[in-house]
Amino acid sequence: MSGHPRASPGLVDTRACLHKNAKALLILSGLDTLWEQSEIWVKKVEAEGRLRDMKVMRYEDRKHGWTTIPEIALSKEERKTRLEVLEECVRFTDVAWQGRDPVAVMNRDYGDHVKAQGKENLKHQEADGLDFSERERKSFESTS
Repeated sequence: MSGHPRASPGLVDTRACLHKNAKALLILSGLDTLWEQSEIWVKKVEAEGRLRDMKVMRYEDRKHGWTTIPEIALSKEERKTRLEVLEECVRFTDVAWQGRDPVAVMNRDYGDHVKAQGKENLKHQEADGLDFSERERKSFESTS
């Protein structure tokens, strides 16, 4: 099983095994035994010419699984970045479903400084490029 692409994506040639239209959002936690392996995979994807199809969000001070751990076990800052990361995931998916390139949109709008990685004082209403539906915008505003 360890040689299977889903178990060990770093072992596959992304030029051959990753669909030409595939886009990926990779969220890395620094306090994670998988950090180094993930960084090696990012470099491999770059060497194979596919980094333009991947957005990498790095959180060096977050523990493995902090986006899925029950909120009661998280600090206030972890809960905040957890919500911001999930918002970025929704945004990534929404842009892709619109038939646009989510990696290019995120890189254009924020570069390496997406909201969840500390772009301070970004109000949801100011981020016109987020492409959230009115329902999602109202939901976000009610929790802010």
